[in-house]
Amino acid sequence: MISNSINAARLLDVFMGSEPAPKNNDIVEGIYVGKTLAYNLPFFLNSSRLINPHISIVGMTGSGKSYLLKSMIMRLYISNNVNILIIDWSSEYSQLVKDLGGIVRSARGNADIPVEHLPEGILSIDLSEIRDPSIAGCTARNALLEVSKSMSRSKLNEKVRWVIVIDEAWKLADYEKVLGRLFREGRKFGFSIIVATQLIKDVNNEILANAACCFVFRLMGSENFDALSSSGLLKHNDIETVKSLNRGTCMVSLHTRKDIEKNFAVRIDGFSFKSYLLSYSGVKMKVSLESISNAISKMEICTEDRLKLFRFFDDAGQSLDLIQVIGAMMEIGIKRVEMISFFSELGVDETSVAISIESIKKV
Repeated sequence: MISNSINAARLLDVFMGSEPAPKNNDIVEGIYVGKTLAYNLPFFLNSSRLINPHISIVGMTGSGKSYLLKSMIMRLYISNNVNILIIDWSSEYSQLVKDLGGIVRSARGNADIPVEHLPEGILSIDLSEIRDPSIAGCTARNALLEVSKSMSRSKLNEKVRWVIVIDEAWKLADYEKVLGRLFREGRKFGFSIIVATQLIKDVNNEILANAACCFVFRLMGSENFDALSSSGLLKHNDIETVKSLNRGTCMVSLHTRKDIEKNFAVRIDGFSFKSYLLSYSGVKMKVSLESISNAISKMEICTEDRLKLFRFFDDAGQSLDLIQVIGAMMEIGIKRVEMISFFSELGVDETSVAISIESIKKV
């Protein structure tokens, strides 16, 4: 226990100097990422405090890059209500996009441009059916050229409206000019670029250096550390820490509008792997967020109501009562038939749903 204000002040100095405490506007405007390793503080990524909204994610295979990306995609789309385009080389994000009610466009065997314009919502370009890596790369480049053209036609607006997600960015090493332009000019048009890569030496230092936020997962190899050091994203005394990071933990470097915050370690809390204990009529059943997402995607409701429902589950605790969920649905304005359809997908019988609906109406 801290016995006096002098000791409290000393502790606060240490705590603030090593890890950033969340600010009120971070909680409102940012997205939750995870907790800091040293003090278990919640970390919210708030792009409005950064010098630009671009993000780089680096780390070896299996270190947790995709886990973070999927969590960020869900939270950005649900909480910040932005539009998202994903360059997906292996169809890894297709199911997530479908669960969120988005569109998956498959490119097959040629370099046709799969993006004529940027639609509202969430869209992924699935390149998994293109066997020739050079054609897949060219198709991705053409898609990004269309993004660049759409960006140029946009009005100046620094508030993030579009997020472009590029996993395995090293596959675009031959097309750095288009990617570099998105990084240099995206901020003033409200475009945030997120790139993830494991082969850092194959990504232009300009791209890494122009990302105001960098997540560094476990890495090996002197060439990777040299690239990060020369980009200014990793200090020499951070290298040993990065080598020993466990899966799902990373170093974070932030370039805020005021200064460069000291690098700190974070344990990622994934959104897409949350599960709930749903209780009704004396029954308790475990329900994953994936199954909830799938059930929501099949409901015939508007995007706004779908997002409100996602936000409810994001804010909810691990234990849920059927009446509690139905009450939230009724507040949103979801019709009875859609409620029954939703719970049927989860394995809840229609009678229990109907009884719960009627019990709420009587209150």
